[in-house]
Parts: sequence; structure tokens; C-alpha cells
Amino acid sequence: MKTIFLLLFIPISIFAQNPIHSLNYGTISPCKYNEEIPFDFFQGHIIINVTIEGKSFRFMMDTGAATGISASLYDELKPPVFGKIEISDANNEKDSTRVTVIESLKLGDITFKDAAAIVYNDNLIFDCFELDGVLGSNSLRNSVVQFDYPNRIIKITDSPKKLNLKSKYAQQMDLSPFQSNPYFYLYIKGKQTGKVHLLFDSGMDGLLDISLNNYHAFKEHDIFEKVLSSNGNNTIGFYGLTDDTMHYKINIKSMVFKKMELNNITANTTKDLDTRIGAKVLQYALVTLDYKNGKIYFEPNGNDLQDSYVPKFPLEPDYKEGKFQIGFIWCPEKVPNIHKGDEILFVNDISCKDKSMCEVFNLMHSFSSDEMKLVTLNESGEECISIIKKE
Repeated sequence: MKTIFLLLFIPISIFAQNPIHSLNYGTISPCKYNEEIPFDFFQGHIIINVTIEGKSFRFMMDTGAATGISASLYDELKPPVFGKIEISDANNEKDSTRVTVIESLKLGDITFKDAAAIVYNDNLIFDCFELDGVLGSNSLRNSVVQFDYPNRIIKITDSPKKLNLKSKYAQQMDLSPFQSNPYFYLYIKGKQTGKVHLLFDSGMDGLLDISLNNYHAFKEHDIFEKVLSSNGNNTIGFYGLTDDTMHYKINIKSMVFKKMELNNITANTTKDLDTRIGAKVLQYALVTLDYKNGKIYFEPNGNDLQDSYVPKFPLEPDYKEGKFQIGFIWCPEKVPNIHKGDEILFVNDISCKDKSMCEVFNLMHSFSSDEMKLVTLNESGEECISIIKKE
């Protein structure tokens, strides 16, 4: 089979005020450690408790981001500011932010000392998840981190020898120079095979997002089995929603993590420059990031070959200008009476009128059934009742 190779490099812009060339500083104590940290899996995100100045705070474990704190926590702690940098969110939206140092951040019995942290400006993700901050890869870069999803435990240790790792599941992992984000190669298969360099992003709530750059590079090579297109925005980033873009829902026959293989993948494209594996992979594998030795392990929770097909609705909602509405319509023939931009009035008889984006976001994540009743209002002022089903 022909293999197409793709490598994507990510530029990082840095402001001139007290130029900061890396967020990779800070230490961990004690020198030898082997800690088990419980976590909550809240709407596809890994939530942990950390302690700063004797108080407990709610953080997200996000390997695709730098350690950071909310603006309100910054106002409470008042740590020193050393400069500014420009950062991008999942929609490739950019903003400048302050860089500070947290003198002591405790996770269980581990203490991150003088941890470099950015100050995340007010954003929807922090608001909706009631987060105080993020623990990112720049703080984890000297550790070995294992995500045990079935037991809801993160193991953090100074040495891979303290974990029962199997070398046959190991792959090379490289770290971004600025904040140590973990990247590795993955094969995706259709009629042909593609090899892509991608980010392991535990802060992403899906299985696979494909950057638009990668999609356009691969689309002519018979790797994708089925492609649906729709115009809209499918990601809430740190800086909210962005402008509508033509996106694609893609079926992929399989993707291969060295010895483990997942079949029947459904992926969406993203405006982010990175193609990403998200936290949903933890449901299929025990994932270990050996930052110290540049290795990542995907040890299957079940068989080496697993089916990952998940039924999807033929449309996706979004939230614009204070209104919950229809965003992507992937299969128009399945929902002939619904159109992009129609306001969503009710979901399963629950009123969506005057709900905030966070309330709507939480509402949509609370439904687990394969069928949903929608009452929508079109631009002509007509209400429509539709029963939509996952396929």
C-alpha cells in the first residue's frame, strides 16, 4: 500500500515585553515520587483537584496546553508577571496573555515549585466547567504520566520502572520546544495509508480531530471512506466560537497505534493547526506519556483490535448571538424540515429559550439516548417538530 507522509510544524509568536523563550521551567519535589491522583471525567474532560496556598482548586489536566490559571485566580493569588506571549486556542484564535510563576502547586503529595503559568483571560471553557486552571505539559515534562480511565486514576512518577509498561506498545514521542506538548506519529488507513504527526491532547473531548490542512493534504489519496460537508463552527475554544468555515465529517477505516488498532473512526475537521487524539482514546487504552524518555504507550483495555464506531446525529447545534440554533447539517435528507440557523426552542420538551451557552452545553451533554425530539423555529416564524436519530 502506498503511504502518504505529512508533518506539520506549529509556529509560536512571542511578545517583545520581557521576551519569554520557553515555559519549560519549574521543578518537582520530592525527587522520587509515585503518586496516584483520582480524577473526574466530566463531559469528556479530565478534572483534578490541586492545592495552592492551602486552598483546593478545580483544574483540568490538559496535555495539549500550558499550565495556566484563570484571571480570577490570578487576582486572588497576585503572583508576579514576567512578560506576555501570544497563544492560540482550538479554533486557531489568538490572544495575548500574561506569564507568571506559581510558587507552589500541590497535586497529591507532589509539589510543582516555581511552575510557569499563563493567565487565561475570561473564557467559556473555564466558565462552563467551573475551572480555576489547567495543569499542562510544561509542568509534566519531567515525569511519567499514566491515564487509567477504568479506575479514574492518573499515575505520576519519576521513573517508568515504577509502572508495569509493555515495550511492544511503546512509540517515539517528541515534545514541542516551547511548552513540551506531546506529539507522535499515527497511521490512518483507507484504500491507502497515511502517516500523520499529531498531538495527544487530553483536553480534547473526542477521539480524533483532523486539521483542515491535513484533510486537504490527504483527501486525494483514498484514505477517507466517506466525507460529509457542512458550513459552520464545531469547536468551542478558550476564546469562544469563531466564524463559520466549511468543515467535513470523515469516516476512516482504521488508525494504528503500533500494536493497537481502532476501526470505524468518525472524525471532524478543525481549524486548529494540529491534528489531535483526544481523551476519548482513554476508553480504549491505558495511555502512558514518558516525557523523560520520549515515549508514548497505548496499551489496549481490551483486544488489540477494537471497534470504535459511535452513532451520530445528522446535525449539530451551535450558539450564536444569544441564541441556540442549528449549526452543521451533515445529512440534509434526514432532516428535510430543518435548516441551518433555525432556532432550537425545545430539546426533548426542555425549553432552551433564554438559556446561556453553558446551560445549553450542559443540556446537550446530558442526553445519552439515540433519539431526540427538537422543536425549531425557522426564519419565517414557523415552528417545526422533528424526531432525529443517531446512525
